[in-house]
Amino acid sequence: VERIEGLDLGLRAPSYLIWGAGTDVGKTLVSCGICNIASQRNKNSPNSQVFYYKPVQTGFPQDSDADQVASVCGTGVVSELGDHAAELLTDAVTEFPKMVVGIDKPHGAVVTRTEYAWTDPVSPHLAVAMEGRAVQDSEMVTAITNRINAFYDTAAGHTGGSSS
Repeated sequence: VERIEGLDLGLRAPSYLIWGAGTDVGKTLVSCGICNIASQRNKNSPNSQVFYYKPVQTGFPQDSDADQVASVCGTGVVSELGDHAAELLTDAVTEFPKMVVGIDKPHGAVVTRTEYAWTDPVSPHLAVAMEGRAVQDSEMVTAITNRINAFYDTAAGHTGGSSS
């Protein structure tokens, strides 16, 4: 794995990374629970938000972990797509996430984001082999780092919002 110099993922709020080997082991279920509890806890805290970030999703858009988190968390959810994921949707749909970025969100809101996505519901390396649209590791690490830092800088405002 190549090391990319100059990128700092200075986690400035409670953060959780959910790992699991294979499908149907409960990663999304655990993420839904963490995001829902965190958003409920933050409802009365000014500027507190929860950020669910799905860097890589296969089986998209039919299978969207971010959509599942959004449905569990209810109202006040803003869904975003990275450009790579948005390529899989129609032009009308891909404009929506771009419009909501930067809008002031209600207290206790949840922001979900899918960055890179492929339609085949297989492991990412197989999806790339089947569909193309490969992404360099350095591009992915840079995009992930920049988006997480942007969340902390703008949405959480360094005041202790929760991240997932």
